[in-house]
Amino acid sequence: MRELTRVVKPGGTVGFLEFFVPPNPMLRAAWLAYTRALMPAIGRVASREWYEAGRFLGPSISTYYRSYPLAAQREWWQAAGVSRPRYRTMSLGGGVVCWGVKDG
Repeated sequence: MRELTRVVKPGGTVGFLEFFVPPNPMLRAAWLAYTRALMPAIGRVASREWYEAGRFLGPSISTYYRSYPLAAQREWWQAAGVSRPRYRTMSLGGGVVCWGVKDG
């Protein structure tokens, strides 16, 4: 976060788009089914590499957000000099956009 912020002018916007785990229990169940079963199955049709990527991605996203919830990430942004970091979930909770303004 510090390196990303370092290259932005004071007053400039810093942001990123990332995968996310839907907070809604019904959507989360569908997301888990998609990332644990459907995505690897679709990947297997394409190639072994896509199968491995599909098999890895869902558990990796879940583990990441259990270890580093958005509240913790907000602290990273502030420590890196980003004012008022904010976020918005997108794609029924399967994605998140985070942004803030570099302190000037």
